[in-house]
Amino acid sequence: MHGGGAPVTPGAPLNKEYTEENLELLEKGLPNLLQHISNGRAFNLPVVVAINSHRKTQNKFLTKISEGIKISQKKA
Repeated sequence: MHGGGAPVTPGAPLNKEYTEENLELLEKGLPNLLQHISNGRAFNLPVVVAINSHRKTQNKFLTKISEGIKISQKKA
């Protein structure tokens, strides 16, 4: 995966690193998300970021994503 996590295999159970909060993995994958946002903006397309949220999703996780997006908007 983009943050360096274990491969995801269809039909197989998800690795523990994907079912528990892992801010380090999120931080490593965030540049990939930001690049996709930048690519959309380069073509003047509206960009929407949808986040799958689960019962175990912590506010720290959502905040980290939101902060990353806000920082990228300031750089644009």
